[in-house]
Amino acid sequence: NLRYLALESMCLLATSEFSHEAVKKHQETVINALKSERDVSVRQRAVDLLYAMCDRSNAQDIVQ
Repeated sequence: NLRYLALESMCLLATSEFSHEAVKKHQETVINALKSERDVSVRQRAVDLLYAMCDRSNAQDIVQ
């Protein structure tokens, strides 16, 4: 599944200090995918990505 692979790649990028901010720009898209996706594996990968991109500046938005 292409969505799963994209989220997995973004998870890897989110752990890098050089690309962390670039991944955070897609936070709303990831949250929307988490809410609307029916595939459990894609939703799990979206949760993993949100965890990887979470920091003090966006923790409140992610938890809501």
